Amino acid sequence: MCKSRFARTVAIASLGLAVVCCGRTSSLPAAGDGSVKNDAAVARDAPTRTDATVAMPEGGPPDGRQPTDAGQLDAREPGDGAPADAGVDLCANKSCGQNEVCDPRYGDCVCAGNFVALWGQPSCVPAVCDTDADCDDGDACDGVETCDGSTHQCLGGTPVDCGADGTCVATANVASCRCAAGSVLGTNGVCATACPIPLAPDLSVIADDEVLSFLVSDGSPLEIAVLPADASTSTAVFQTGSSLGLTGLSGPRRVLARTTDAACALASFNAVYDIRATYAPAPPDPTTTAVAFDDARIVGWAAGCASYLQGPGVTDSQFAMPSQAFGPAGTNTLDVVSLGNGGSITLTFGAPITDGESWDFAVYENGFASDEFLELGFVEVSSDGIHFARFDSAFQSKGTPGLDSSGIASQIGGLAGSYMIGYGTPFDLSALGNSPLVRDGTVDLTSIKYVRVVDIVGDGTTLDSFGRGIVDPISSGPTAGFDLDGIAVLNRRM
Repeated sequence: MCKSRFARTVAIASLGLAVVCCGRTSSLPAAGDGSVKNDAAVARDAPTRTDATVAMPEGGPPDGRQPTDAGQLDAREPGDGAPADAGVDLCANKSCGQNEVCDPRYGDCVCAGNFVALWGQPSCVPAVCDTDADCDDGDACDGVETCDGSTHQCLGGTPVDCGADGTCVATANVASCRCAAGSVLGTNGVCATACPIPLAPDLSVIADDEVLSFLVSDGSPLEIAVLPADASTSTAVFQTGSSLGLTGLSGPRRVLARTTDAACALASFNAVYDIRATYAPAPPDPTTTAVAFDDARIVGWAAGCASYLQGPGVTDSQFAMPSQAFGPAGTNTLDVVSLGNGGSITLTFGAPITDGESWDFAVYENGFASDEFLELGFVEVSSDGIHFARFDSAFQSKGTPGLDSSGIASQIGGLAGSYMIGYGTPFDLSALGNSPLVRDGTVDLTSIKYVRVVDIVGDGTTLDSFGRGIVDPISSGPTAGFDLDGIAVLNRRM
């Protein structure tokens, strides 16, 4: 058996066939020795042999090419059947193709070194494998790669299909499917939604006059339970219904919602709300959630920009520099980057933000008159810079769109810009725990590397999570839209 890594085969013309394999040569009998008929002789001027049949190894020519692929069978003296006489250089005027060399014994072009000829290829290609192990890419989720022994080329495997609700995970080169919450692994090895999970607005602080309306993808009947935030979910008492009014409730409360299907008892919406008379007011009210720019809880600031998509209305380049949102915020109303109407910016951090105790980060705007001129924005977070989960929002003001109109802080929840300059609106990553992107692991709340702020065009056509129109100032220069002063980190992944 050939012990070299890749075997090479060469078809040789004359009245015999020489095969080179692992450095050993064997020839068919030459004409005139009694084993080959003399009428198979080739004329001296014949460019190739056409009147005799040369035995071919099983599977085609020895080097895998058609005779016209630069491996033409050369004419020799009739009955010759042997290499050229010593001193005759058959390769002197021979021009071979890419990755080919001339065999000086017969003047034939053959694949060089560890190269092989493939049918339909104009030149020899590298032989990349000898066994299946040579083709293993180390990722079992890509399937099992194999080596084609006849061509020494790798063949790709069939990727593991976990379904739309699953993700393939490779551990020690063994593939398995991880199903998203509410999905199970079927007998066919594919994750499928088994229990739809209801959704409703999820805000860290919520006014007690709000009503949570739950929706579920398949329209299944629902049941809801309310219990103290620190109580075990096993103590929950569910009641049939698809909505929950918060009137009469106060303080931190856990809300659970699920379908009435007993098989789906563990697949539920689960959120903790701090229920108050209003949304958090502006400072100096002691119940405010505002984070001052010099708050001792701050452990870091945004340090880079992944994208800046400026909307219309910004007429002064002074306010079009993303770097003005890097580092600590302050009280200078001009040291900001303006997003423009409907624009957005995505900032990055030296270390990821993580879901810790209480608030995790805060966003600062340059509102210069408390509760009178608030420019608002949606906030989104991402682990990979591609998939973003957006915080739910609430806007209870019934103001009419206009230059100076906006809601006040106690009417606003989950929107950046609800406080004046020097004070940041805080966000708790746990409020995203019910997001489908978080449930399936696409957004990792322990490793948030990107925070995006999206300006809201406050003409009332953009809706909050309860379906109400959002109103805030609309301007056309020198700044327009949300003016970002900075993003502070309160909980950082170490």
